[in-house]
Order: sequence, then structure tokens, then C-alpha cells
Amino acid sequence: RGRVPHSVVRPAYVSGLMWAVGFAGEMVAIQELGMGEAYVMCAIGPVMVSAIFSAAVFREIQGRENARDFCVALALQCAGVAMLAWGS
Repeated sequence: RGRVPHSVVRPAYVSGLMWAVGFAGEMVAIQELGMGEAYVMCAIGPVMVSAIFSAAVFREIQGRENARDFCVALALQCAGVAMLAWGS
């Protein structure tokens, strides 16, 4: 049975550590804020951050109309999170 090179294991290990830290943060948020608010923020927040990151860093949103639609979608997500937080 062959050995797995360290260069392959390191990225998996680091991503697992990042996931574990994020999950621990989610558990603290649920305990402090309650399930209604924290779950929504923990579910939608990473999606919004990755969308903004991909638009800003990788320039995945091209064109004025697409950028406008992207901003509207982000605003609707923020409004949805706010309404769910206030309703809880």
C-alpha cells in the first residue's frame, strides 16, 4: 500500500480545520442568538461572502445589467435575513 504525499494531505487538513472553526462559531452563535437568527445567518452569510468575493476578486460578474441583478439579489438576501431575524 502506497503512502499519500504530504502535498496532497495539507490542503485537505487545512480546509478541515477551517470548517471545524466555522462550525464551532456556528454553535456559539446558535447558543447566543437562538436558532432562528443564527441558523439563517450561518446558512446565508457564507454564500453572500463567497458571491462578493467571486465578483470582486475573480470578476465573475460581467456587464452593467448583470452587476445590477447581482446587487439586487444581495439586497434581497439581506432583507430576507433581516426579516427572519426580526420575526424570531
